[in-house]
Amino acid sequence: MTKVSLGLIFDSDNLVEGPRRRSATATSTATAAKISPNLDDTASTSKKGTKRKAIEPKATSTPTPKRLRSRLDVLRDEDNVTPSPIQDISISPESKPELRSSPRKHKEEQEESNLFRGYAFLITTVERTSEDVRKEQRLLRHPGGLNSSTTTDDSSFEEEPSAAPMDKNLIINHITTRGGVVLEKYNETQVSAASHCLLISDSYQRTTKYFSCLAANIPCLSHNWVLDSVSQKKLKDYMRYVLPNGINIEGNTMVELFNVNTINRQGRDSPFKDKKIYVTSKVQDFVERWTNILNIVKCEVVLKLPPGRLKKDLKIDYCVTDHTLSKAVNEKLTELGVPIISSEWLVQGLINDRIMDINGHEKYSHDYRDPSGASKR
Repeated sequence: MTKVSLGLIFDSDNLVEGPRRRSATATSTATAAKISPNLDDTASTSKKGTKRKAIEPKATSTPTPKRLRSRLDVLRDEDNVTPSPIQDISISPESKPELRSSPRKHKEEQEESNLFRGYAFLITTVERTSEDVRKEQRLLRHPGGLNSSTTTDDSSFEEEPSAAPMDKNLIINHITTRGGVVLEKYNETQVSAASHCLLISDSYQRTTKYFSCLAANIPCLSHNWVLDSVSQKKLKDYMRYVLPNGINIEGNTMVELFNVNTINRQGRDSPFKDKKIYVTSKVQDFVERWTNILNIVKCEVVLKLPPGRLKKDLKIDYCVTDHTLSKAVNEKLTELGVPIISSEWLVQGLINDRIMDINGHEKYSHDYRDPSGASKR
């Protein structure tokens, strides 16, 4: 907007020498019309030869700065002009420029919003106490197993620093806002519909979701894979984020079967395939959990024995149960030579990806009780 000096403005036509007098000249009339907005510039018309009556201009004074500023404000309001941050430029409301992102930035934003499109995720985590971590470290430091002669003095080693805790809600938000789908539990139909399926956790776990993914050969990844992919706006190679399967209790070693040679095991037959396993317990959750997992590995699950005396030709490979097994059923199965084992035998089979020896560990006994009183997960 052009700057206007607010100093006094003098019109040379309005300055006269000597006493002031009225003037009807055209020059005075034009000057008066220029200064006063209230001047009526019309003159009465007359026929030829008649004297025209001139309209005398009203006396005016030089505009003061205050009056001039007021008139400029009126003009500015009438033009509805918006001052521009750039000097000497005005922008009307109708012509305000729209801020639009560049095509390249728009493409990047679109790619980021589709970062996990086609992916289905299962998320599981269990808070582990410091004592749990220390117990696990002691176990792994003594491959021969812990017994009464094994020292439990923790002063001989320092506890390894734990990774940053996993914020489950943050991980879910990262996934769902970028096109991914989070499943509440393993569902074969939903998993098959996705182009990729992954489990996300902060560590290896002993949860139903984790075992289900081991059974289905679904890679289990650290939550840092999600965080790093989001941070770098591209999917990271997840090989370096793969979590261990778990601990082999027979050798007290960490099992990491998912490596370069075995990561793509989809389609490979499970060692449990076609095995006929009888699952029984008075705890319904136990039956449902292990029935679902055994179905994933293509087992033939038996949930009910035929009534009466069991025939010797009844083919059952294993009975997976707990301490609630009745004495009568125990005797029938023992008579038929059916091995009666605990769910830990199945857990170790999933972790080690093989059929374990039923006599390989004391925890494989269905009526095993942990001396420490810790519950089996």
